[in-house]
Amino acid sequence: MASLEKYLFYLLVFSLPFQTRLILFQWGSSSSFGTSGGFNEYQAAFFYFTDFLIALIFISCLWRAIRTGSFGWRSIFASHSDFLLAAFVIIAGVSLYWANNFGLGIYQFLKLVEFVWLFFYIKNNFAVLNFSHALWFLFSSAVFQALLADWQWHNQSSIGLKFLGESVLDPNLAGVAKLDIPNAKLIRPYGTFPHPNILAAFLSAAIFIFYWLYLSNKKPYGRIQISEWLKFLAFFILLLGLFLTFSRLIIITFILAGVIFFWLSKRLGKDDLIFKQRRQVLLYLSAIFTFIFLFLMRPEMFGRFGQLSLAEQSVSLRWLYNEIAALMIANNPLTGVGFGNFTNRMAEFLPYGTSLESWAIQPVHNIYLLIAAETGVIGLFFFLWFLISIVIKTIGSLRLNFTLERLTLLLITLAFLFIGLFDHFFLTLQQGHLMLWIILALLTVASAHSTTDSTQASEA
Repeated sequence: MASLEKYLFYLLVFSLPFQTRLILFQWGSSSSFGTSGGFNEYQAAFFYFTDFLIALIFISCLWRAIRTGSFGWRSIFASHSDFLLAAFVIIAGVSLYWANNFGLGIYQFLKLVEFVWLFFYIKNNFAVLNFSHALWFLFSSAVFQALLADWQWHNQSSIGLKFLGESVLDPNLAGVAKLDIPNAKLIRPYGTFPHPNILAAFLSAAIFIFYWLYLSNKKPYGRIQISEWLKFLAFFILLLGLFLTFSRLIIITFILAGVIFFWLSKRLGKDDLIFKQRRQVLLYLSAIFTFIFLFLMRPEMFGRFGQLSLAEQSVSLRWLYNEIAALMIANNPLTGVGFGNFTNRMAEFLPYGTSLESWAIQPVHNIYLLIAAETGVIGLFFFLWFLISIVIKTIGSLRLNFTLERLTLLLITLAFLFIGLFDHFFLTLQQGHLMLWIILALLTVASAHSTTDSTQASEA
């Protein structure tokens, strides 16, 4: 049964980007926002293929627990952070009492419970799961997504993978993320994600995980074999996919995190010649490819990075969402408007005379403001305390035993939490939830144990 769980988990990791889903229910319309109504992503309930995989893992885990007579409840609440997370979930549940749309709130709350369970499952089953294999599945999935991104960029349209949840992409469609350059509008590639920014976050995490797995290889350098060239090719594909998303915040965050990674990892190579050689190869390749892309794509990069202004739609909408969130918090500081009900209550807090298209009815692009608006400042307090406790514990573990896996997972987590200041997908969309809770679980494991002690990371 443990073997079945492993393969289901590997499949879940590989399938993380897929949007394959069924629409279960839709609540209301967008007419109250001054539009003619229409489908809204954040006021509907879905059942994803990845939900199905999580359900199978849960059943497999439950059956294993029944057979062994061990349900592991004590290990679930084995740390201070576990109780903080449980307190946040309870507060989110209590906030439903104040939700205008109770059905939507229940659905979003059940999604939160689902991913918190996945967090605890990974955290308490690291001995059963082979994380080295799981991470290579994630890397393979990311390479596949990067190839799709390159194809979408070349075609400037979707490529017919609707069965994997690919969005309909066209430069003339409203709501499709585009790059404005003189005399043209170019779509930014999505892969099978719901937005290029989520694709960029996934590819960034995969690049750092590749750094970790590649540098963990203790095989001496000699003549570079075909397998090494294939890994470098996959690495280049990932970097190309990341840059083609033209996600300003995430690309800048990735570059800064990369500088920190190579700076801090230098201390690991002082007495390890193999590690030092591999680190230098990755550093030079990362820098060279970045400069080549920036040079070849100068017009596009300037159009995206060099003309940022407050009048830009993505910036002005974020500012509007922040104002709405601030009003919600000011009017409901302790209770919030109810978990999952931000978009349902937006119309009440819109400036007079303002209208939004259906695609623009979105949660505030800040996960911390979103939590405060929906669950109150108490909910935000416990959520932040939970995150801070994990980060502090990991930093303490790094001081005692500076390992590559702890450094990598900490930087990915901090990058995700920083991105959360400017986007909402880590707490509102299926793929964002999976990325956040899987990384948090791995970081929690790494702060207490070595996730690669028994997972043969040297296979990279």
